Amino acid sequence: MKKQRLFMLVLVFLLLAKGNIFADVQTGESSENKITLNIHSVIVDYTNTIEDKLLTINGELMISSATIDALIENLPHPIFSVYQDINVKDRFIMRSVTGNKALEFELGSHSYNIRDLDNEIIETGNVILSPEYINGQLYIPFEFFDVLGFEIKVKDQQIVIDIYESEDSAIMKGIAFRDVRVNTAFSPRVHDYSFADIVTGDTVKITVIPNEPFTTVTVDGKPILNNTESEISIKNKNTLTILATSESGQNTQKFVYKIRDTLEVQGKIVLINGKAVLTNLIPKVVNDKTLIPLKDTLKALGFSWTSSEDKNNVIVDRYGNQIQMQAIMVDGSPMLLLDEVGDFLHVQTSIHNPPQYTKRTVPETEKKAKAELTAAVKANAAAQTVYENANKKYQETFYSEPVFRVTGQIKSRKPFYLWGAAFSENAPLDHPGWAAAQSTNILIQNPDNSKIAYNNYIMGMHYYKGSTTAKGIYGQTVPVYIFGGPSASLQKKINAAKAVLDKASTALKKSKDAVEVKKRNLIQTVKSYYDSLQAKNPKDANTYLAYAQALVDTSVQLDETRDLLKLATQKSDKAKSLLPAIDYYFTLYLADQLEYGDRYEGYAKIASKHPDALLNYCETARQYLDAATVLEDEKHYSYAEYAYNILLTIGSDSQKAKAAKHLEDLAKVDGE
Repeated sequence: MKKQRLFMLVLVFLLLAKGNIFADVQTGESSENKITLNIHSVIVDYTNTIEDKLLTINGELMISSATIDALIENLPHPIFSVYQDINVKDRFIMRSVTGNKALEFELGSHSYNIRDLDNEIIETGNVILSPEYINGQLYIPFEFFDVLGFEIKVKDQQIVIDIYESEDSAIMKGIAFRDVRVNTAFSPRVHDYSFADIVTGDTVKITVIPNEPFTTVTVDGKPILNNTESEISIKNKNTLTILATSESGQNTQKFVYKIRDTLEVQGKIVLINGKAVLTNLIPKVVNDKTLIPLKDTLKALGFSWTSSEDKNNVIVDRYGNQIQMQAIMVDGSPMLLLDEVGDFLHVQTSIHNPPQYTKRTVPETEKKAKAELTAAVKANAAAQTVYENANKKYQETFYSEPVFRVTGQIKSRKPFYLWGAAFSENAPLDHPGWAAAQSTNILIQNPDNSKIAYNNYIMGMHYYKGSTTAKGIYGQTVPVYIFGGPSASLQKKINAAKAVLDKASTALKKSKDAVEVKKRNLIQTVKSYYDSLQAKNPKDANTYLAYAQALVDTSVQLDETRDLLKLATQKSDKAKSLLPAIDYYFTLYLADQLEYGDRYEGYAKIASKHPDALLNYCETARQYLDAATVLEDEKHYSYAEYAYNILLTIGSDSQKAKAAKHLEDLAKVDGE
């Protein structure tokens, strides 16, 4: 069953007088039914249920004009109309307000025609029952609702009629604003208006007059009724967008009206008419009063001004009106009271501060523990250097003469004979020790017991001592290559180098142990301080946030992430439970400890919905650059421009160049 979606749902029955103009049909059975009419419209959300009698003829339902009147009794506008054709006595027209089509029928006839706006027949058909005049009432078969695309549901004695909204519309002829002073200008087909003054209330009354019937007109995306005064909320708005679309959908006109200025303080950001304005001073609160920078605010609003000689007052030119306002000097610059900007300049002001973010102050105990750890790490690094130098000297001494690695099968332990081979990393190729490079008889004078694996000798390090001969198993003479320890003079040097190395090794171990002690001390210091602080302030979200950040800092310094970050997350969750929005800052703080890709992801998570929170967090040039990049990608162009402009002041040369290029690109976006 098709759905007819209606723009305005108008139902007016211009019924015949209840006299006997036509012969009444006295047939059929009547029964009590529960009838529900539902209008599914963004303009009218209407439901009405009544109990009334319907007529059943040959198993088909018919509805009377009186029943329809009762269904639409509380509807402020009609749904469709039924009227008599002035040219044909027995002919009636059933037309929906959309004007897309009209159903033409005659009393006593089962056939009908569907006509378009040009009155051309576009469809013909037949219904089971013909419309009749019965007992003084016009009865219409329910089939006509189906033909028009209304949805009918029948179950037992319950009937539901659903009518759906249309997207069709027409072009606006005019817009009338009540209680608002406007200047009128005319385009060829549309009365176009622009505001000459600033609206001070929270609503404006608008009447739209269609140039063609059956229009679709929306204000800020919400449909309103034609030819009817509509009260529109303009709270927290500085513009109204009115869109008119023709019935065919082929012609649209859009009007954007500036109705007033808006100014919102978002922490350190001033948002004027939806645009983040870079100010020389950030908003301040003095004696519970919010102050905003005078120069940047008035410039963004488009007002000129002159200052008094004592700089304590300014005269603001607002649309030709001279308004005196108080100027309050802060750090040598004039500021305005936010309340006076709203009251005197008729600017809608608001304060929407994200949770206050204060960079945590590192306690002295933590500073001391960190300094001690830094000193221990530095001492450990020095000990490591001493050890590496001692080891290098030992290796150089040990390898000052050719050394061979001997491997083979043990044939005798006293004396220690092998059937094996010897290789060297530092012996010249003409060294006689290379004669043992292939399997041969080897005698080791100083075997290393740590190199013995069952009946094998593996990679023992020895010096070449010479060669001799011995008798083989068959009595033949065979060569024997002798390997042993260093010479006495070399051994003395090796012993000295080894003593230095052992001392360095002991010192290195001691310094490593000291680092571990200082690490544990730092962790304990941080926990002890913040445990005490949270015990005193169990409901303070910033205390838990600072605790979480301290743990992150400690984790980064110790290069130990798992346990400390787990605890940091727990503290952050507690802060979030006390003040949900404060979780933004832990996400950003944690992101700052990561590489760019992960940092970008963390920034984007906040920027997508809370761009003001991201900018209020930023302090450094790198943070502003990352934030600007993310905000631009998220299409928060005004906030991105704000961040790039700050980079022009605090960034490095390369950052300033990058910011300037992006500002050029953003200017093109604004111009599109």
